[in-house]
Amino acid sequence: KRNAVIWDLKNKTRSILDKQANIYSAYFIKNSHDLMWQHDPNNQVIVEDTNGKALKTLNLGFPSYGEAMTTDLNYYFASDEDWNLYRLDGQQRSLLKKDDGGFLGVGKLLNMTLSDDNKYVLTAGIGGGCDVINTVRHDAHVQTKG
Repeated sequence: KRNAVIWDLKNKTRSILDKQANIYSAYFIKNSHDLMWQHDPNNQVIVEDTNGKALKTLNLGFPSYGEAMTTDLNYYFASDEDWNLYRLDGQQRSLLKKDDGGFLGVGKLLNMTLSDDNKYVLTAGIGGGCDVINTVRHDAHVQTKG
């Protein structure tokens, strides 16, 4: 099964959020009790709080292989199966980084996290090295290590 499940560790309970979830898409939004996942059949991203209250939905247009969202829920970041990195601002999608292709990470999870101030996204994965990308500027310089 491809379930998205939220676990209440204190009460030792769980709730199934979706039975057709993208297994690469579960993410807790920093400094909040908000979370998100992607519904696999239609690529819809659901953002809700831990009580199940829907906060936002997005349609990325492709399956996510890693995602993050700013604390204010205004910016969403995701990679596709080829590790191209995108930013959604509302429903407008822009490409932040295009992968040059031909490495071992294709079709695998691209781990990513946002800095506490939401100004940078950090990515890491097999074959792709480590990238620090300014989340605000479209023409931002990508710093690659590794």
